[in-house]
Amino acid sequence: MSGSASKRSAKKRAFTLVELLIVIIIIGILAGMMLLSAANASDSAKAARIIADIKTMRSVAVLYKADHGDWPVWVYDESIGYDALYSTDVLPDKYSDLTTEGDGYWVGSMKGKDGAAYSVGYVADLGVGVKKVLERRASEASLYGGMLSDMKTKTAESIASSNYKAEHDVLITIVSK
Repeated sequence: MSGSASKRSAKKRAFTLVELLIVIIIIGILAGMMLLSAANASDSAKAARIIADIKTMRSVAVLYKADHGDWPVWVYDESIGYDALYSTDVLPDKYSDLTTEGDGYWVGSMKGKDGAAYSVGYVADLGVGVKKVLERRASEASLYGGMLSDMKTKTAESIASSNYKAEHDVLITIVSK
């Protein structure tokens, strides 16, 4: 009798193949959800940094105007770093430690044809996930969209009417109308 009782208790302690497979599938599903969550968190963090950098550039442009009487036009060139398009040797690093090199985007300052000033972020080289997060957050951060090639012809009114979409290559905030 004791022999058959010990056989039954041994069977109850072991897992069946089906039970093991179910546990492995559940672990796989949870791991997949964690990976998706981690990727989304990374995209959200990068989007938050880009928005903060654009707002910082906005403040830097205001400081520049207070010192020099006109709005700056700063762009980023991969070979030399930040460059001013008009006759000035003052670059954003005089006002801020803002550095965005190597992150797939840069921020700058532009002056439109109507004299308005804009802080822009060139985001064409970013991944789709980051662009989608930026698209969701753009309206709450007062950010608009457009194409870099069109910036010289933009007015404050035309920018304010263009909601940022993931297909835009520039994220824009209006500094002054």
